[in-house]
Amino acid sequence: MKFILQNSIHSSNGSNKLRFGKICSLFRSPNLELETPVLLVNTKAGSVMHLSHEVLMKIDGLIQCLQVPLSNSAKCYEGARGFKRGIVEFAGMKGYLSYCSVHDPAEMLIKGKNEKDQISLNTCNGRIYLSVQRYMEMMEVFQPDIYEALSDSYNDSNSSNRRLCKSTANSINYFDECMSIHGKSEILKKASVFGVIEGGYNSIYKEKIASHLLLNPNVCGFVIGGLHSNGPEVEKIRSSSIESVVHQTLKLLPEDRVKVVHGCFRPDVVVRLIELGVDIFDSSLVDIVTNRGCAFVFGWRSLDKSDAMVNGNSDHAVDCPVKDEAPSYKLEISMKDKVYFDDFGPLLKGCSCVACQKHTRAYIHHLFLTKEMLGPVLLMIHNLHHYLSFFTFIRKTIREGHRVEII
Repeated sequence: MKFILQNSIHSSNGSNKLRFGKICSLFRSPNLELETPVLLVNTKAGSVMHLSHEVLMKIDGLIQCLQVPLSNSAKCYEGARGFKRGIVEFAGMKGYLSYCSVHDPAEMLIKGKNEKDQISLNTCNGRIYLSVQRYMEMMEVFQPDIYEALSDSYNDSNSSNRRLCKSTANSINYFDECMSIHGKSEILKKASVFGVIEGGYNSIYKEKIASHLLLNPNVCGFVIGGLHSNGPEVEKIRSSSIESVVHQTLKLLPEDRVKVVHGCFRPDVVVRLIELGVDIFDSSLVDIVTNRGCAFVFGWRSLDKSDAMVNGNSDHAVDCPVKDEAPSYKLEISMKDKVYFDDFGPLLKGCSCVACQKHTRAYIHHLFLTKEMLGPVLLMIHNLHHYLSFFTFIRKTIREGHRVEII
């Protein structure tokens, strides 16, 4: 895998770094290019929640890579092993790239006890314990295009120094063993490996892991972990509380490798993380908003050139102000709210998705009132379309040298 950085726009103090690039030369799909910043579409057992493959293909928006969390797809192992063509084809999703992570960002981590030689993983079928050897056997069966090396992810802003120390040591041990097996595997040598930088909010531990990962030239990208414990609580995190640790971690990493941050961050936080230099995100917010019966209604716009960051070599480079107040925009509306029972407009005026073009708020409210399965399906179509459009706009705006603002 190669990452080609096509455009990097810096602010004068170096804290803002809008990046536009492309991921290419993937072994299984050498002609496919992923433009960054890119959205991984989250799956449950290899399939997008509420949607069949046929419906997914009708959604307007660029879907190229599916995220397959092991926590909800481990149950597919035996079937995929017999199928022999990987988890994506086993789930009937042929044609998409696959990115395997250990945990589902949409589901809160239920902590277990990780040891030096194994991790505790909470799955939909209960808790299991995975050695590195077992994890890599699963990766061989799932045959992902990209996968994360195993790490001890039970750490966040509230973790004790003792927990961070253990997480760091375990993550380094897991990584070394993963890379050793990866180098000997005829199947996995076709996949790209991303290293995970745990260590909570402690810069010393993060630097220790990052320095160790950088010793291995086969690491194609980096996941900045330890920022949260996944699930809906991540929506409450403001950019001001994480940007320092993200910025300091990104400074440790080379420009020519991709950077990943998982979690259901609100759109304004996503924009801020992109300004810091993060390249890959996931659609866990789409899953969470849909599951609570809500539809996205937030908007976005490009700031004028006078407000945009310009090339750092210019004398006219400007710093981007960081907003610390609570978001002022409206993220979503609840279709369970009785106020919509006689609202015959679309979910979002001007939206081109099938749900907005064919159905009204009143009808979708009725579907939720009567607990019809079509309700979540229509919301998923709208929410995924809306979020994909958001990322398409971000890439276009960065190419033009502008910043994005959520409205």
